[in-house]
Amino acid sequence: CFAAFAAAAAMAERFGSLRHRRSIELQRVAERYWAGRWDEAVAIVDALVAGAERHYLEWECRLWRGRIRLARGRLADALQDAETAVALASEAGDPQNLQPTRAFLARVLLAAGRGAAAAAVAEELLAGLGGGVLGPDLGVDLGVVLRGLDRPAALDGRDIPPSPWLEAARAFAGGDPLRAAAVYAAVGSRPDEADARLAAARRLAADGHVEAASAELAAARAFWTEVGAAGFLAETAAPPHG
Repeated sequence: CFAAFAAAAAMAERFGSLRHRRSIELQRVAERYWAGRWDEAVAIVDALVAGAERHYLEWECRLWRGRIRLARGRLADALQDAETAVALASEAGDPQNLQPTRAFLARVLLAAGRGAAAAAVAEELLAGLGGGVLGPDLGVDLGVVLRGLDRPAALDGRDIPPSPWLEAARAFAGGDPLRAAAVYAAVGSRPDEADARLAAARRLAADGHVEAASAELAAARAFWTEVGAAGFLAETAAPPHG
């Protein structure tokens, strides 16, 4: 998808289509997030939100910025982005917008210790998944939420077409974050891979595999350090232990 968007951006530039060029630029915020170019992503979203422009893709842009804010320890700001993204998606009324925004909102609510509210949002999300597509913009959020709510089998029996994103979400929610990390690595989503490796480190440490846990933790910390994810780094400060 990165190559396709790069080609589309070149074509929009060639034909002087300002509307398509802007839309592609905002859609490529996701690319910057997945690739670890977080400061670039934040700068684009900050400019969008601060300006007078009201763009349909603001919900998506706030999703990516919210994830970055959560990783950097800015919980209140992440919650603001999550709530605004859900409001914008609800206004549009498109399930492909509502699913990822609800998943992220539930994740932020869990991080804030508001489990009941997170569960309510997750129920709305799950109610709309039947017959739908599990899009890449849900990332690891859905797996984190289902695991946190102790609902590992919530995706079973749902009419969702197979995809790496579905496989990874099921693996994470089902207690196999190592498998999820491998899938995310193959896809090319570095933040989701780091999330899964951190969960794998905790799982391995709990099972007494301290050396393997340390290796997974080091891999996660390397990425969080690169992107300045101070909040997630603080969570990994203590070495894993059995």
